[in-house]
Amino acid sequence: MNKTLDIVQDWLKMNKLKLNAAKTMLFGSKSKCAEFRSKNYKIIMDDQLIDFVQEMKYLGIVFDQQLNSSKHADFLCKKIGKEVGYLGRISRKLSPWCRRVVYNTIIAPHLNYCISLQISSTGEDIPKLQIVQNRGSLLSEIC
Repeated sequence: MNKTLDIVQDWLKMNKLKLNAAKTMLFGSKSKCAEFRSKNYKIIMDDQLIDFVQEMKYLGIVFDQQLNSSKHADFLCKKIGKEVGYLGRISRKLSPWCRRVVYNTIIAPHLNYCISLQISSTGEDIPKLQIVQNRGSLLSEIC
């Protein structure tokens, strides 16, 4: 793998591009990742050791080694849950129009961002996201 990364690195340098080793993550099945980690393989790119991490956040999306979206769904539910709580505390003081504006500008974009990733969610993740969305939209409609 290190030889292949050297070839990739040479191609990148030749084309005046750079790959950020700090934002590089290995993906694979649980068994392959565990096997790779147990054998203490060291992957080096551009004289930097690539760390083995279980998950990473990139552009607001949480990835894990198996590209499972449940960590991202949990992250979304926690983030949106806080915002719905804030909206709930101030909703009585806002007009219906203002509540809708707050929902559409603060809560809804989290659900719409990278929606294709959420569509590929497991059966357990979709109901969690639906509950959070329903709570937020209900607060935005209370008269």
